[in-house]
Amino acid sequence: IANIDNATRILSGVRAGSITATSTDAINGAQLYSISNAVAGYFGGGASYRDGAWNAPTFTVKVFDKNGNGAEKDYSTVAEAFTGVSSSFTNLDKKIENMVINGTGDALVKQDTAGLITIGGKVSGTKVSIANIDNATRILSGVRAGSITATSTDAINGAQLYSISNAVAGYFGGGASYRDGAWNAPTFTVKVFDKNGNGAEKDYSTVAEAFT
Repeated sequence: IANIDNATRILSGVRAGSITATSTDAINGAQLYSISNAVAGYFGGGASYRDGAWNAPTFTVKVFDKNGNGAEKDYSTVAEAFTGVSSSFTNLDKKIENMVINGTGDALVKQDTAGLITIGGKVSGTKVSIANIDNATRILSGVRAGSITATSTDAINGAQLYSISNAVAGYFGGGASYRDGAWNAPTFTVKVFDKNGNGAEKDYSTVAEAFT
């Protein structure tokens, strides 16, 4: 549609064309404007599209150095901003790791040179919760077998409870067992005699009943 001097001309009155992977329709300015503004909105950071030109965004991110000190920094691209965030996480992770290992400040978790890890040693609370954000319970795994004595305050793991429960079930006999965290009750079959001396087998579910 160039003129006699091969200069470009505006083609107006173009209806909105189809935007698909196989479309060959012409796209009008309103369509491009709409798409560009939507993209600018997704970017945020002051990005906009006006009069056929982009206004670049500015992403302000609070970054942390290796000492844990924070400061706001501006980035012009998403990639740079995420790099700043990534570096901050790395620095914070190292800072936290240092606090945990060396037990600096009022850290809740500390480890001494002998490998003893102390949780909450500098606070006065008497209860520790590992519930999640919805206050739902969670499994605490990796618990080493604790001491089982009259004065022990060690946590006991599943293997210990399983071993004890199976031993008790064995002492009961009568088909008693402990599987998958549940008891299978025993049945005690005893031959009883009536006043006439007639005997018959009878089942009991408890030791006391069987002896009675």
